[in-house]
Amino acid sequence: MDLFFRRRELWIFVLSVFILGGEIGLLVNVLFTEFYTGNEHLFIFSLSLLILLTIILIIKLMLLNSAEVYESELTLVYNTGENKFIDIPYNPASVNARVLMDNLGVKKQEKIKIDHIFDEDNDFRNFSNNIVAQLVLGRFIRHFKVEYSEKVKIEDLKELLVIYRYLDIDSIIGDQTFNISNGVLKTPQLKLPKGFKFNSNSINNIKIKSNYGFINFNWNINITNNTQPSQLLSTFKEIDFSECLEVRVKLKLEYGYNVFKIFMNNTVEYNEFIKNSKKQISKFSTEVSREKYNNSYPEKLIRYLDKHFNDILKK
Repeated sequence: MDLFFRRRELWIFVLSVFILGGEIGLLVNVLFTEFYTGNEHLFIFSLSLLILLTIILIIKLMLLNSAEVYESELTLVYNTGENKFIDIPYNPASVNARVLMDNLGVKKQEKIKIDHIFDEDNDFRNFSNNIVAQLVLGRFIRHFKVEYSEKVKIEDLKELLVIYRYLDIDSIIGDQTFNISNGVLKTPQLKLPKGFKFNSNSINNIKIKSNYGFINFNWNINITNNTQPSQLLSTFKEIDFSECLEVRVKLKLEYGYNVFKIFMNNTVEYNEFIKNSKKQISKFSTEVSREKYNNSYPEKLIRYLDKHFNDILKK
């Protein structure tokens, strides 16, 4: 729900409370006139109880349905024979998975090598969770065209580093300079809105708290040898899927506003941060990959047929 609509709901709620309070006040005035004499203690007790229940009800109603949910699905492909993740066309999540594993040492890569894939606790599944955490921290909450107020330092990620052993911290933090053939590339430092803190209570959960709301990334991983979706995206690229597995990630983004600070300016920055995070997630979603593939299919088909016929003619 957009911040504007959330604010409007609260204004309507507050006005409704004032109107209802006025009506209750009139009723209490009538009851006071008629029944107060001789029932002072009972009247005071009943009125105090009514006020307490009203306060509790107001707080609960203000907090009710304050959390919103945004869901997406990501797809990664792992080649068991070559022990590596492979790039799939129109699928940036698969590319990021391959890069993260390529940056590991040989010993760590061998440790991650697929074994007992359907066990809930194994190195490959743990590494797959690290890939999602890397995407969350290095891609989804990193907004290159937006400047937020607080720089993220390695100290801010200490709690997460205990859980995620394979993260590429330099890539997440940013502010690194690399020499390339035609100049210098400097990655912008990861920044968040004011007052944000990281924490996680499991390997498939990252929560970001602030005074103005919260963002909670939850995901579930399913490992399957059914690679048909990725094979479809690779129709015009020669990839051997006979030894491949597909890692499907169902990602859920929950977020909520602090209703007691919902009218503050910093909440607007927080709201923009959520909107930009959802945009980033959508770029990596399987659904968007399919859309891009469908849009480019006619052109790809023509090129493929041209090449195929040219090869035949040459023979």
